[in-house]
Amino acid sequence: MLTYLGVIIIINVVLFILNSIFKNKIIKSSYYLSFVLLALVLLLQYRLVWGKLLLFIFILAWAMHYIFLILEAKLKKSGASLKFWFLQTSLVFITALPIIFYMTYDSFKFNVFSIIGILFFLKGFFILINFKGLRKLYKRFEKHRHSWAEIFIWSGLYLYVIASLPLIPAIISILSPALVIYTKVRIIRSK
Repeated sequence: MLTYLGVIIIINVVLFILNSIFKNKIIKSSYYLSFVLLALVLLLQYRLVWGKLLLFIFILAWAMHYIFLILEAKLKKSGASLKFWFLQTSLVFITALPIIFYMTYDSFKFNVFSIIGILFFLKGFFILINFKGLRKLYKRFEKHRHSWAEIFIWSGLYLYVIASLPLIPAIISILSPALVIYTKVRIIRSK
């Protein structure tokens, strides 16, 4: 586990340095890039099975959506600080716990939790991209679309991997959706 904390720290140090070099143009994307790079390291390090590849594709789709949104928007200058870097690195590590555990275990089980997880992820992703065919169905999520999408996506990823994890990693991994739900509910209530 400490190895993957080290990987996350290295990824975020490199992104922090790149951010400094490119004058804060990638700071908002670095959070999402951290997950993609971590998932890629884990994917390449262990035996490749279709379930792990599917989880990587989910993470990549989620991250790329936000990265494209950030690239589209006109970025205002923001100051990079060590405090922000530490907070972001901690959030990536805690949120990535299910990914780390799942990718490091050779066990792959597919059950009702996996199916519910896929459905949650897809619901969150459709809310996120504002899928035109489902716009009426997801109208109630419109006001805080990104926060609701994050809740569904990370809860879905947790449910997807939980069947394959031993008891202790499954319990520890619940920190991921709990942290996302806590932070996003605070955002929803504050607006």
